[in-house]
Parts: sequence; structure tokens; C-alpha cells
Amino acid sequence: MVQLQGFLNVVKNRKDPAIENDLSKYFFHYHSTEKDLRDDFERLSMPKSWGKSFSFHANSEIELNNYLDGKKYDPIGVLFAIRVKVEKFAFNSLAADDRDVFLSTHKTRSKLEFCEEKGVAIPEIYFLLGLIYNDDLHWRNNRDYITPLVSKLENMTIRTMIGELNKNT
Repeated sequence: MVQLQGFLNVVKNRKDPAIENDLSKYFFHYHSTEKDLRDDFERLSMPKSWGKSFSFHANSEIELNNYLDGKKYDPIGVLFAIRVKVEKFAFNSLAADDRDVFLSTHKTRSKLEFCEEKGVAIPEIYFLLGLIYNDDLHWRNNRDYITPLVSKLENMTIRTMIGELNKNT
């Protein structure tokens, strides 16, 4: 039961030069500090209320819960929620002294590997879920994002893994 509500538009605008770095750092990944890009979201015809990163993540988590509850959901919103939950778990598992390095590290896999180097046990499913969210959060023209993504999300093994993540974070 797919219902697109605008998260794909955020992916499409990822490379806007005015917000590219902040969008990636605070919206596409977990960050402990909130970022306000409401004016830019409005300028790019994205929901202005999503322009505050914590609000954006709260909305993506609603989509994740809708997905897990068998309701209509935005599959791209689910991807954002999965990635942020994985990274938030990793961030919160680190010693306070290591958190700044984590936040400045690019790519979720590199962040998880950094955690493991620091002695944090990262569940294997958190790495496996990267196969789902990494590719679809980067825009390419003339690509069908939704059909293959929904197919993956409707797989019972993947749904179970996402449910485990949601339960443990």
C-alpha cells in the first residue's frame, strides 16, 4: 500500500548547491544537532515543516511505522527512517569522545565501521539494510525508484529485519 508523500522530492533536490552539504549531513544522515532549512525547502517546493531536520526525521519515522503496521506508506520515507535509526543507534553506542568523529564521517558504512573499530558491536542486519537505503537515496534521472524499492520492502525477510531494527532502537 504505497502512498508517495514527497520524500522523493527531497532526494531529487539533494544536489541543490545552496543546501547540498547541510541536507546530506542533517537530513540524509543522523545528526545530534537540528538544522533549519525551512526557507530552502519552501523555495524548492518541499514541505516547509520538513525543513527542520528533527521534524523531517519524525515524519519519516511515521512512514516507517505505517509500513510496519501495514498501512499506506511512502517507501522513500521508510528509507530515511531506517538509515537514521541505524546511525542513531551507532552514535548513541559510542563514547562521548568519539561522537564528533562519527558525525564528521561520510557514508553510513564508514560510520558503522568506525564504531566497530571503537569496540561497538553493530548488528549484522544494520549493514545488510544498507543494501536497501544507500542506492535509493541518490537521485538519477529516468530511474524508477518506487517499483523495485516496494518489491524489496514487501519481502518478508527484509520486513522482519526492519521490524527488528525498529524494535531495538
